[in-house]
Amino acid sequence: MHDVLRDMAIKSIGPEFGYMVKAGMKLTEVPDERGWGNDLKKVSLAGNNISKIPLGLCPKCPTLSTLILSNNRYLSEIPESFFEGMPELKVLDLSGTGIEALPNSISNLEKLSSMRLWRCCSLMYLPSLAKLTALKKLDLNNSRIEVVPQGMEKLISLEYLDLRYCYNLKEIPMGMLSNLSNLQYLFFEMLKIEVEEVARMSKLETFEVERLTESSTTPGESVVSINCCDFGEECMVLPDNLQRLEIVQCSNMRSGLNKAALLEKATELRSCYIRGCKDMECVVDLDSSSYLVLDKLERLYLIKLPKLSALVRVEGVATPPHVFSNLKMLHIWDCSGMRTLLPLELLQAFQNLEEIYVIECEQMEEIIASSDSDASSDKFTFPKLRRLSLRNLPELKSICSAKGVMVCDSIEQIRIIKCRELKRIPVQLPLLDNGQPSPPPHLKEINVKKEWWESVEWDHKNLLQPFLEYSWW
Repeated sequence: MHDVLRDMAIKSIGPEFGYMVKAGMKLTEVPDERGWGNDLKKVSLAGNNISKIPLGLCPKCPTLSTLILSNNRYLSEIPESFFEGMPELKVLDLSGTGIEALPNSISNLEKLSSMRLWRCCSLMYLPSLAKLTALKKLDLNNSRIEVVPQGMEKLISLEYLDLRYCYNLKEIPMGMLSNLSNLQYLFFEMLKIEVEEVARMSKLETFEVERLTESSTTPGESVVSINCCDFGEECMVLPDNLQRLEIVQCSNMRSGLNKAALLEKATELRSCYIRGCKDMECVVDLDSSSYLVLDKLERLYLIKLPKLSALVRVEGVATPPHVFSNLKMLHIWDCSGMRTLLPLELLQAFQNLEEIYVIECEQMEEIIASSDSDASSDKFTFPKLRRLSLRNLPELKSICSAKGVMVCDSIEQIRIIKCRELKRIPVQLPLLDNGQPSPPPHLKEINVKKEWWESVEWDHKNLLQPFLEYSWW
């Protein structure tokens, strides 16, 4: 919506209609109790700079049904008293806040039907949800919860559950999902559940999941999880038909997957998930006498690997083989030692990439390694790339070389958030038959912060205005 129209709309509704709308007004604190009327029905304080809610604040809002506090990224705590005067609350949106835990008073909001906690990247604790039997939508996408909230199996009205990118969440308790008999939309990844449990969910319409764990009677992909193993010791040989490998909190894995005895028969490996291995320095070391080309691997997730400095170590290798030549999804999260993502010597091996996600890597400086010549003719082609997401990369200075360009005409979504040092987007716009540039044909969304977008360099940036979605985060 245009800013002028938005301002007019906000001015046309006010307390007399039961609305309080103070979104995007750079507020640093919520209104005191005098600002909350007894007849309020809907409140939006989204997109401000609210950092705290005063201890003891308890607005008396007996008819309030909607409360939106989203995109107040500095808000980290809500006092117990805050929700006690909102018995009719039905919609609560805390998305994009820095909240670390929800107060126990949430447990008593028995009329609540929608709770959005999307991109609450610090959220680790939710109180019991057992009383929230009216809840229909629960969005925990990108939170840091380690266990599902207590009482979640009681949410008999739940229709929508999103647990994507909850990398600290290890499993969903057996039998919990089958209790959610009204569930229609279920999203999660890298969690262990039984296929039969999903099969019993008769109302399920949309189901997105990275993989399931099958019972012995159910055919499917072969999955092996290795937890807390010392790779300095002799390791097991994995099965020939292994398709998904999970390695969690294992030690002595400096050269990553350079374990011929471990993987020499795993020629069908399609997906690899590595998390919390504190010693890992690279995924594949080509200078080693035993390494794997991994030419069928399609999905690679690397999470919380503090010493990881490279996907592939290529020092001293004259002609590197095309490792990862079939890789489609590359997700890197909280790998603080990485400075460069894709080595220049191996770019041809990444031609099948469809998704690149790089999140919270403190030292990441460039996505594609710069060449020594830094020539103006550098052109990097990613013919299948659909999604590029870069978030919380404070040292990122370039996506590719200073004068280089990326050709990715299949791009659908670009998301660049909190990359303050990045000054240029090198994606080259395709040309029409008349030689004029045009937006990529499949582009749907460019998600950025408005102030950053106005300062960043991108040739013919004005053509991309219709695809912009400004983020408050």
